[in-house]
Amino acid sequence: MTSSLIADSNSANAKYDENSRRISCRNAVNGQGRYRNRARSRKCFGGICVGDTEQKEQCMDSKCPSWAIWSDWSAYQTRDRSCLYSTSSKSCEGKSSEFQDCAIAPCPFWAQWADWTPCSATCDGGRRRQSRGCMHGPGCEGGSSKAFKIEQCNTDSCSNWSKWSEFYSCSQSCGGGVQKRYRSCEGGDDCDGKSMESNSCNENSCPSWSDYSNWSSCSASCGEGVKLKQRTCENGDDCFGESSISANCNLGPCPEWQAWSKFSACSKSCGGGVSTRSRKCADGVESVDCLGPAEEQIACNEDKCSEWTKWTEYSSCSVSCGGGSRTATRICQNGDSCEGRSERNQPCGENACPTWSSWTAFGECSVTCGLGEKVRGRTCKHGDDCSGSKIETAYCELAKCGPVYSEWTAWSKLGDTNFFLLL
Repeated sequence: MTSSLIADSNSANAKYDENSRRISCRNAVNGQGRYRNRARSRKCFGGICVGDTEQKEQCMDSKCPSWAIWSDWSAYQTRDRSCLYSTSSKSCEGKSSEFQDCAIAPCPFWAQWADWTPCSATCDGGRRRQSRGCMHGPGCEGGSSKAFKIEQCNTDSCSNWSKWSEFYSCSQSCGGGVQKRYRSCEGGDDCDGKSMESNSCNENSCPSWSDYSNWSSCSASCGEGVKLKQRTCENGDDCFGESSISANCNLGPCPEWQAWSKFSACSKSCGGGVSTRSRKCADGVESVDCLGPAEEQIACNEDKCSEWTKWTEYSSCSVSCGGGSRTATRICQNGDSCEGRSERNQPCGENACPTWSSWTAFGECSVTCGLGEKVRGRTCKHGDDCSGSKIETAYCELAKCGPVYSEWTAWSKLGDTNFFLLL
């Protein structure tokens, strides 16, 4: 029902309050609408008011804005939803998108090669295979074609004699000896023939030793020494045996090395260190009276040390603004004794997030008397995506202007539902 306002000289100060505004709720889908009736009333105070004390109108039932279900999480761990029954996501309360942290798996890499398989043949050429696995895969560099190697093996011919070796030296330098040569049966043990041939050699007479000379003087001026007897080879220079014999002789104690100490602890726990032992020269001076080194070293702990892999790339920032962090990781190889941390963080997203400024003071009341409105505002800093309204309205009540209506009562219950066709 549409109301008309008629001017009355006895009601110059009468007016509608805020609740007198008419609400439009018309809508149509495919040319059709569904409507119901509603009504409201008001009272007049202080005189004769202009206008109706009751209003009736039809309004269309429509659905309120609401969120659709969330989408699935994307590869970057974000998901979205849309605001239904509205042209703006701001009509629905809450966020239209979300994100969450995600764990980054270690990168695939090739493990060490396994041992070669046995050769498929013992001669005339066979094949053998070597393989390795993709750790944290699939996805290792080169793909599955780089996971194994094949090569030929045992390419020698089966059961064939090798070439004869050169003849070995004669077994005797004189008086008649034998020299031999050999060949081997390659690829098996069923070759026909002999593996060895021999010839006579050095059949000339042999040289002989003279008698020994007297003992020589002792070789040392103290401690243990040696004295010698010598003889010469007659009829040649290839007599069998030694040209001299020796015997110990002792002219009193000499400086000497004491026993070696035990080897010290290794200088390194891994990566190759040294262990040392030492000795002292008793009754003498090292390098003068005692010959040989006073210290010895041996290698120890040559296994590889634990070491870190390279740092991974930093992950995505945990927030888009307001200050967050991103993470890089690394793995300890060859053990678990690497020094330092396996994870490091870096600040990110430090730009300020959109936020409202403080409210301004309320403006002047929209009327000079009675019930009116006043307005205040605020601005969105660091962006234009602040949640909420930038304007706020409040009632303001000044001195009464004369006879006025009371506030509207609540709407009556809805009437019967009516359908009609919009043209």
